[in-house]
Amino acid sequence: MALPVKLILLLAGMAFGAVLLITSPAGSPTAAADGVHPTGGEEIRIPDPDSARVNFRDYTWPTDASRKITSSFAEFRSLHFHGGIDISTNGSVGHRVFAVEDGYLLRIRITPNGYGKMLYIRHPDGYVSTYAHLKSFDPEIEKLASAEQYRTGRYEIDLLYSSPVYTVKKGDVIAYTGDTGFGPPHLHFELRDTNLNPVNPLLGTAFRQKDRISPNIYRLLVRPLTARSEVNGREDPRIYSRFPRNNGRYRVPGKISIRGDVGFAIGTVDRSDGVGGRKGVHMTEFVVDGDTIFRSELNAVPILKTKQIYLHYDLPMILAGKGRFQKLYVERGNELPFYTRTGRDGGIVNTDRLTEGDHAFSVFCTDVYGNRSELHGTLTAVHPPVIRFVEAGDGTVRVVNHSRSPIDRFSVSGKKQFAPKWSEHTIGKERFQGAGDTIDLPVKTDGYDVIRIRARTPMGSWSDPVFGTLRARTGPAHTIIIDHEVIGDELKISLTTPGVFTSTPTVIVSEGLRTSIVPVSLGDVSLAKGTFRLEDEYSGPRTIRAQAEVNGKEVTSESELVLYSIPSDRAGSFSSAEPRFSVAYDSGAVFRPLHFTVTTRVSEGKTLYSFEPRDVLLNGGIRVSLASPEGADPDRFRVYESTRNGWNLLDPGGEIRPGLISGVLRSTLGELALMEDTSPPTLGLLRVRVSGGKPSVSFRYYDNLSGSDLDLSTVTIDDSLVIPEYDGEHRRARYRASGRLPRGRHLLRITLRDRVANSATTERWFNVR
Repeated sequence: MALPVKLILLLAGMAFGAVLLITSPAGSPTAAADGVHPTGGEEIRIPDPDSARVNFRDYTWPTDASRKITSSFAEFRSLHFHGGIDISTNGSVGHRVFAVEDGYLLRIRITPNGYGKMLYIRHPDGYVSTYAHLKSFDPEIEKLASAEQYRTGRYEIDLLYSSPVYTVKKGDVIAYTGDTGFGPPHLHFELRDTNLNPVNPLLGTAFRQKDRISPNIYRLLVRPLTARSEVNGREDPRIYSRFPRNNGRYRVPGKISIRGDVGFAIGTVDRSDGVGGRKGVHMTEFVVDGDTIFRSELNAVPILKTKQIYLHYDLPMILAGKGRFQKLYVERGNELPFYTRTGRDGGIVNTDRLTEGDHAFSVFCTDVYGNRSELHGTLTAVHPPVIRFVEAGDGTVRVVNHSRSPIDRFSVSGKKQFAPKWSEHTIGKERFQGAGDTIDLPVKTDGYDVIRIRARTPMGSWSDPVFGTLRARTGPAHTIIIDHEVIGDELKISLTTPGVFTSTPTVIVSEGLRTSIVPVSLGDVSLAKGTFRLEDEYSGPRTIRAQAEVNGKEVTSESELVLYSIPSDRAGSFSSAEPRFSVAYDSGAVFRPLHFTVTTRVSEGKTLYSFEPRDVLLNGGIRVSLASPEGADPDRFRVYESTRNGWNLLDPGGEIRPGLISGVLRSTLGELALMEDTSPPTLGLLRVRVSGGKPSVSFRYYDNLSGSDLDLSTVTIDDSLVIPEYDGEHRRARYRASGRLPRGRHLLRITLRDRVANSATTERWFNVR
């Protein structure tokens, strides 16, 4: 099903945060209000990208600048996939841009940022070609764009035509290459399907290049995905690199030991013959024991789901500055249509589904021309036996094996209660005996107060240690220290004590009216751990109560953790009295249930609200409202988010409520602050030159907080509006008159406004001789 173009463009623009111009029934362009649903609340389902109809055999190359592709389709970009290919213009501008096939002008888009000047051409087969970062358009298209700019009084326009007003033939010059928007001079070229989803141009023979270079696989990330998962016995992710290579085949040295649910991801890039720079890889495949458990092929990108690039890549690694890793599994909430999955785990390696021991794995990376590289390695699935201490005496230690795993060795260690070192006894299979699951170990324990027992399977998997207190000697009184960490929708609880646990602790977690007992186990005589699944319908304080015998004495400790929760499938809101804030969200605000904390601190006179964790991608986003200072001007006080490049003004996202100032977080949680902006934008390096009676004007603009609002900024000459060309990347504006001015004095007036309505006006008289 093909949706109406007007609706597709509106939804696509909302996905990218743009304000679009759509054609009204009367034919006049109208602005689509931000946040207004075009169907009155009816759900719209965009069809998945249709790449089956790809046939670009009759298309032509889009420019005479070069045939060098410097960026490939679906490469990583901040918050979106690269929607096309970048073609080198060798650092210069002004090269011709051609219509790749017959068609008509569908859309003219001009913005000071992003893609700069951009054209859309609809073709008879239903596909659309787009051309971006243009210096200028064909003169007839230039007239259409200029007329719309002066009609709206804005440099930025988004003009859509519901019927052909300008037709083209294949090979017609429609524009000239430039560097408008962000980035150096180059041509950004896209092909889109009937629903304007970007499709890989290199799937068609008309755009293919010579390439014999295989992708480079340079790193492997292995990440534990639950609170109980481990990689090489540790709970944090492990990065492998510097792989030996032989004829495009890489190998991970050694073995990777895994336990529980584990996700693999790769760092990989591609290169092309005769072209510098790194490109993305077209296809990845993950194979375990000869079976493909994950396959990704980047043929087309659904435009309304392009934000999910942060589910396709490992977001925590990106935010930590450790690089980009493409996942070899499908994370919960990921709806991208790239993947072929085998089994129900979507590429996640679950050791419960593998036999204990070694398993061969391979990763295949292939570019669009079929050049392939391979990474091979061995993973070891750990199946720890589960044992329980029963009793000790008369030279015997009795345990119970609660798992199906056979046991061929035990390690029994003992010590005095407060001694620092253990004495270890290793007992092979030939030395212990048992009936059913009960096993008796020949160990004399007379000299010990506490023993530690571990069991090993024939494949080498060791159990978690279990402890037995034989004699609880009374020592100094000590407390229990409670630590906690949120991992997904689980709360990982750790208990430590400076003394010795002489009994296994009991842990109770209270969430509102719900009380739960959390199973815990000793990791050492002074350490206990447990995991608790959080309730996603409750926001507020959780109380963790731990009770145990420490040094032979009963000890109780409590810790309170204030967690706020957002479910993935329901709308809702909640408020906090201290610190004072509120949160509102729609259904689908998050991809999976989100549990977060809020803390405050004061810096440079501002109260900063820290929402953690910051490495989880939001879906629809959440609206945060902070308490307004008494007497604050709501037009000047706004919510800002801290970024690497400074403070970013957040969209208020709806009606203003008394006493509260709101901002919408759309990508991740972060650090917020209420700040007042009373300073207007500043203007610098103003130059006015006149040649042949035609004035040229250039200036720089800057705003120190909320940012310049170029839609409301104006430039006039003798009170007549002129539209300069704005360069948002360099904060620069230029204007050159197309006609002569009369001789005499003329007044240039520039009024700059920021996003909270501060303004400043600069006037300059100039003469025309």
